[in-house]
Amino acid sequence: LIVNLIRDNRITGNLIGTTKENSIFYPKLYTDAQAKYIESFFTQNGYIEYSLVRNLGITDPEGQTKFVLKDRNQILFLISGCIDLLKFLPQLEMNIENGLVSNEYVDITTLMPNSFNENDIEKLFKTENSINELIKSLGGEFISNTFIIGKELQEKIDKKLNEISQEYAEKECVQCTPQMYAAVIQGNITLANPSLVKGASGKKSSTSTGKRKGASKFIEETNSNQETISFISKDEIKTQIRIINEELPDEIIDLLTDNLYSIKSRQYLDLFIQRVKESFILKENETGHDTTRKNEIKNIQETLKQLHGNICIFLHSIEQLIADNETTLADTLQRHLIRSLCTDMCDIIIREIDTSASTKTGQLSIEERNKIIQKLPESSRNHLSKVNESLNGKNVETTLTRLEDAASEILQVILKRPNKKTEKDLILDIREKLKEKLTDEQDPAMILHLTITLLFYAVNNGRLIHAPGKTVPTLIKFLSKTLPNNINQRLHEMQDFVIQQSTTGGVASTQLSNEKIEFIKKLGLNAKENMSFTSFSNDTNETS
Repeated sequence: LIVNLIRDNRITGNLIGTTKENSIFYPKLYTDAQAKYIESFFTQNGYIEYSLVRNLGITDPEGQTKFVLKDRNQILFLISGCIDLLKFLPQLEMNIENGLVSNEYVDITTLMPNSFNENDIEKLFKTENSINELIKSLGGEFISNTFIIGKELQEKIDKKLNEISQEYAEKECVQCTPQMYAAVIQGNITLANPSLVKGASGKKSSTSTGKRKGASKFIEETNSNQETISFISKDEIKTQIRIINEELPDEIIDLLTDNLYSIKSRQYLDLFIQRVKESFILKENETGHDTTRKNEIKNIQETLKQLHGNICIFLHSIEQLIADNETTLADTLQRHLIRSLCTDMCDIIIREIDTSASTKTGQLSIEERNKIIQKLPESSRNHLSKVNESLNGKNVETTLTRLEDAASEILQVILKRPNKKTEKDLILDIREKLKEKLTDEQDPAMILHLTITLLFYAVNNGRLIHAPGKTVPTLIKFLSKTLPNNINQRLHEMQDFVIQQSTTGGVASTQLSNEKIEFIKKLGLNAKENMSFTSFSNDTNETS
C-alpha cells in the first residue's frame, strides 16, 4: 500500500528497509526536518557529531550528513563527525595558543566535541598542517596524540632535572672507587634498576635483569661484570614536575615522567662518565704537576706585583702633571695606563679563575670579560664587574684600588703600594729596561718614543710615564719648556721625519741622516736625573 501511494505521488517520503515487512516510512516533512536540523547545527557550531545525527533516528548518520552537506566547501569528514574548517579551525588554534601561554599545557580532547576520539584528533592534525605549524612556532611539543606542553614548562622541567643530575653526578663521583673508574674506562657501567636498587652507589650487578614492562627503555640487561649507579626515581621526577606546575593532570605528569626518565637517564650516565674521567685526570694532574702549579702561581703573583708597582710609578707622574695643571696630558696618560697595564692586570686575574679565558690571546674585550664574569660566583663577580666597569673610565686611582681588592679577595694576592725605597728601585729598573730596548731599536718612531720617555725622566725629578705613541708630539711640546733650543730643534726634526714616514708608507720626502738619528738615541741613552745638556750642544754643532 505504502509503495503504491508513494508511486502515485499521493504521499511523499522515503521507505527505508531491506524488506517490505521491515521497512520504515519516513514522511518527507520528517526527513526535511532532520536535514534542516543537521544543516542548522553544523552552520551554528562549525561541526556535527554522527552520534547526534543517529539520535535523530537516522540509521546511516555519516551517509546522511554527507548528503545534506554535499554542497558545502572546506568540510573535513572524520570518524566521529565532521567539521567546518573555516569556522572550527580558527577557534581551535586560538584555544591552543591561549592554553600554551596561560597554562603551559593543552589537553586537545577538551577542545574537541565530546564524541570525537584520539583517532579523529590524529586525522585532523595530519590533515591540517597549519595547526602543527602554530604549535611549533609557540615552542609546544606533543607528548601524546592529545597532550601538548609549552616551551616554558619544558625548559623549567629540563633545568630542574639537569640540576638534579649534576648533584647526583657530583655525589657519585665523591664515592667513586678505582674499580668504578676501571669500569667507566672499559664501558662496563650502567644504571641500577630503581625498583631493585635504591640509593646504591657503585654496586656490582650479581644477576641478569631483563627489561620490565613499563620500565625505561634505557634500563638494559646487566651482567656480573658491570658496575651500577643509582639515579633519581620516576616518583621523584613526578614530584619535581608537580612542584613546577601544580595544575598539571596526572595523565600528563605520567607521560612526561616516562619520556623524561628515558632521556635523563641516558644523559645522566653520560654526565657521570664524563665527571669520573675528569676527576681522575684532575687527581693525576694534581699529583704529577704540583710543582708546576706552584711555579705558575708564583709567576702570576710576581707578574701582578710587577704590573702593580709599575702602575703606581706611572700614577705618581700623572698626579704631578695634574698638580702642574697639565690636565689634558694627564687625562691622556690615565686613559692609556688604564687600557694597557690595568687591563693586563684584570685579564691575568680572569684567566687565573676561568680556564676558558686562558686560551684567548691578547687582551680580552669588554664583552668577553662580561661574559666570563657573569658565570663566576657572586663575590668574584662583584669585584671583577667593578674593575671591568672602571676599565672604560679615566681614573687610574679608582681602577687600581678595585684591582687591589679583586686580587686580594679572589687570588689572595696582597698588593702593597711601594714605599720610597722600593719606588726608587722600580724606577731604576724601568729606566734600565727602556735603555736596553733603545740600544737595540732601529725604527725611528720607536727611537723617538723611547728617547722622549727617558727625557721626561731626566727633566722631571726622576719620574717616568707610560705614554702611547700618539702623545709624542704633545710630550715634545711639554719638554720644550725645559730643554735647550738645539735639543728641541733636533727632536722636532725627528718628529717631522717620523710623521712623513707614517703618512707616505715608510718613505719620507726628506731623509734624516744616520748621525742625527744616532744623536737622538744617544740623548735617550744618557738621560738621567738633573741631566746637563752641555755636552750635547757640541754634538749638535758637529752633526748640523
